[in-house]
Formats: sequence, structure tokens, C-alpha cells
Amino acid sequence: MVKWNKEMINFLKYNKDKLSNKEISIKLNVTKKSVSDANFRYGIKKDVSKIKKRMFKEKILVPHNKGKSFLVGKNNPMYGVTHPKKTIEIIRKKNIENGIYNKLSLRMKNNNPSKNGLTKEWKINIGKASKKLWMDEDYRKKMLVILNKIRPSSKDFLFVEGCRKRAKRQWSNETSRTKLIKSLHLKPNKIETKAIKIIKNNGIDLYYVGDGKLWIRKNLDVFNPDFINKKKKIIVEIFGDYWHNLPKAKERDKKRIKVYNEKGYKLLIIWEHELKNESLFTDKLKNLMEHNNGITR
Repeated sequence: MVKWNKEMINFLKYNKDKLSNKEISIKLNVTKKSVSDANFRYGIKKDVSKIKKRMFKEKILVPHNKGKSFLVGKNNPMYGVTHPKKTIEIIRKKNIENGIYNKLSLRMKNNNPSKNGLTKEWKINIGKASKKLWMDEDYRKKMLVILNKIRPSSKDFLFVEGCRKRAKRQWSNETSRTKLIKSLHLKPNKIETKAIKIIKNNGIDLYYVGDGKLWIRKNLDVFNPDFINKKKKIIVEIFGDYWHNLPKAKERDKKRIKVYNEKGYKLLIIWEHELKNESLFTDKLKNLMEHNNGITR
């Protein structure tokens, strides 16, 4: 049993990140086990990575490949070679027999650091590691190539066109459209709320459906009117002065009017500035409801 005096303990503390247990045992003329026991007893924690780095530099320690180039990338004899299907199946069966997949899944469930959300320390460490990697030019070039393959540029015409077509298809599907509208929690804007109040106060038989309650569709063109009377086949649209005067909006509104007419609806378009004169707005609505005169732009 080794009796540890103050000088020996101080020597341990001073050299905890400099010397290995074996080196300390030689210098203090004690066993390696007694050094590790002393570290545990006096609460001395060693940074093994620093000691190993120093030992590798001084060539006290030799890597497992005995100084040869690491078997990574082109140095690996299996680089660019894929196993045949038969060998893959044999490996998979052996793994199932040995219960490797179950062990891995259990390990990931029990010892997964991101199971209950990553701690601040983990996040900081991940950020530091990724920054270090990104500083390396070769790594950065490789990653940019991979990212461009996964995420094509927004300038790529075919990619943009494909996205637009997929979005149109999804929008034309009723179930996907209703899901999207529910997630958006659509509410009437300022102009529409004003129109709703005027219509209610004057007892006009029109219902607000601008929150996605009703859609009128023809092929891939789908439109959501602001107000509707299904029995009389009447639609009222409230157009904002700025938005609906934009070139793209004008083109879309032409399609809108065409679809409504083809479906047998009479349309009345009310512009934002027209709502300032309530009497004019109510007169237009009453005239439409009584005489069923569709008015466009």
C-alpha cells in the first residue's frame, strides 16, 4: 500500500493532463494501479485526449496501423466496391440472428443524447464541431456539391416549373386543400370585415366564404369567392386597389371571371375605394339581388 504525501499528490495534480498513469508510476516509483487509485481517491480527472496527442507527436504511441496511411477513401481496398446481393443478405441474416439490430435500437433509445432534446452544452459542442469542419476547404466543396444535388437552385427553370406543377396538383385536390386551409387559419381582412358588416346590417342574402369554405374549380384553376348566394347563383368579390391591379393578379382575375361565367354564376366586383361610399355599395348589391345583373370590371 502506497502512502501518498502532499508532494506526490501535488505532482499528480500538476501532471494530470501532461503525463500518462504509466509515466507517473515510473517517475514516482509506484505501480500503475496505485496511480489510478490515487486519482480516483483525490478526485483528479485527467484529459486523456491531450496526453495521447502529445504521445503521438513524440512517437511514444504508435497508431493501430503502425504508421501506415489510414484505410480511408482510396486507401481502403473496398473503396468503390459494393457487395453482391447474396453477401448482403447473408450479413443481414447473421445480424438478425445475433440480435445486433435490436441492440442498436435499444442503445439509441436508452443512450441517445437527443432523446429528450439536446442540452445547451451538446448544441454548443455540435456548433463548434460543424464550424471547424466548415473551415476546411475540401470539406466545404464536397458539402456544397452534395447540397446542390439535394436542393436544386431556385434559378433552375425545370425545378421551379416542377414545383409549380406539383403545387397546382395538390391545390386541385380537395383533401390536401382543406388540410392546408385549416393549418392557415384564414380570417377576413379589413376590407372584407367592413363588407360583412354592411351586408349584415342591410339584411342582404349573401354568405361570406372567403375563408376557404367554398371553392369553384375548373381543371387546375381553383378559386375561392368572397361572398356567394348559391340559390340565385350570385358571387360578390371584394378587390383591393393595389393587389388586384398588379399584372399577375389581373391575368388571374380574367381566368376567375371566365370560370365563374362558365359555371353559371353572375359576378359583381366591388373595389376597395367603393366601400367608402356605403350607400353606393348597398345599391349595387340590392340591384344585383333583385335584377340578377352581373357586373364585371
